[in-house]
Order: sequence, then C-alpha cells, then structure tokens
Amino acid sequence: MAIHRVFSDEVITDDVRTLSIGGEQAHHAARVKRVERGDVVEVLDGQGVIARCLVSEVAKVRGEMVLTLSVEQLRRCPPPLPHVSVASATPKADRASWMVEQLAQVGCAAWSPLETKLGVVDPREGKIDRFHRVAAESSKQCGRPWIMNIGEKVSLARCLRGGDDTQVVMADASGREISQVSDEQRQRLAGGVKFLVLVGPEGGWMPEELAAAGAVGVPVLRVGEHIMRIETAAVAAVVALMTVAPRAAK
Repeated sequence: MAIHRVFSDEVITDDVRTLSIGGEQAHHAARVKRVERGDVVEVLDGQGVIARCLVSEVAKVRGEMVLTLSVEQLRRCPPPLPHVSVASATPKADRASWMVEQLAQVGCAAWSPLETKLGVVDPREGKIDRFHRVAAESSKQCGRPWIMNIGEKVSLARCLRGGDDTQVVMADASGREISQVSDEQRQRLAGGVKFLVLVGPEGGWMPEELAAAGAVGVPVLRVGEHIMRIETAAVAAVVALMTVAPRAAK
C-alpha cells in the first residue's frame, strides 16, 4: 500500500520531533485517504525535506481536522540538477493548470508567465494562487522534495538578459532540433546547470522577438517535429533539456 503524503506549510528543521498538519491537507488525509492513528505518512516541506512520520493522533480541533505526527526519520534532498525553469505565454482556460501540473511532475524548477507581443492571457492574482496550489498538489502526488516555484510575470527583455549562471533558450519551430545541435552547442548545454526556456504564445514569436534573442546570442531551438501548443512545448522543452544537459552536471 502506498504511503500517503502531506505538505507542511512550515520548513521542517533537523531538530523537529512532532508535526501538526491541519487544513485541507489533514481533511483529505483523514476523510478521503482514511489515514488513522498508527499509520505511516510522508511529510514534504517543498524545500528538500521528506519526513517519515507515525500518525499519533487524528482529531477535530475547533471544527478542523488536525493530524499530530511523530517524526521517525528525516531525509534532506539536494536541489535537482539541471535546474530548468520556464517562462511562457499563458495558455487559455484549464490548459494553463494542466501545464503547471505536468511541469511539476517532469521536474521543472519554476514557471513564470511571460509577456509577449501576441499573448492574449494575462493571469490575475486569483489564477496565480491556483497555480501555486496545483504545483503543490502535483509535487505531493509525484513525491518531489522541492516544490516547483510559481514566479511573477516577466518581460521578454528581462528574460533575454539572463544571468551569469543561467543559459537562456528560446523554443520555436523555426530553430534547430534540440537533439541535433552542433557539438559545440551540445557541449555548452551539457555543461550548464541552470536553464531558462522561453515559450511563445499561440500566434508564435514576432520577428522582432526572434531578432532580439539572436542579438544577444540566445539559441532558438525546436523541441519536436511538429508545431505544439504552449503547454505541450513547455513540457517537451524541459524534458529535452534535461536529456541534453544530463544530471551528471551536478
């Protein structure tokens, strides 16, 4: 039987002996998963800690379910490498939540909504809050110790500036297939630890946006044989980069 997982709202320290989990996490564990006293659960704090715990009490406190857990073992996991983030135009309707869910499952480190010329969706605070919840639930479901971060809206110009330790890649059907890059470019990618993938809107990148990437040396790469929707391209790009830039880059 699979061990049920819950999230802690607080960072778990090495000296903790008891954890208290309330809210929706406790309600789902007790009412849906039927977690009882004596069961074993895993607690993730989203910051690299997985705690194996014994349920010592399941109770309702002031109308809210609360799990009291005794910590039996702590495992602290380093951040995964390569560190691949995505900044993309926001897909329409539920496709955006699907994208966040899938990015979290394949190991994407962070996602941010990207301002583009032809972008039509501008996610407001309520939708961003939903993306945080989706990322947390997806991370819990797949057991990843580090939760995928949901960032603030960013401009293309800001992304293209990158950083000294971040390699920026623009995904577009006009580029070279990522699996067929030159040996020199493959070596650069394989030597990278942090990546930022830029994915454009349904209407595609404008010529001036592609030109801006080329002007600062950002490679334009294709991540599949066919033209993809935003959410598919984002997930495919993360998987492709993790393949080209292997985890041996630790």
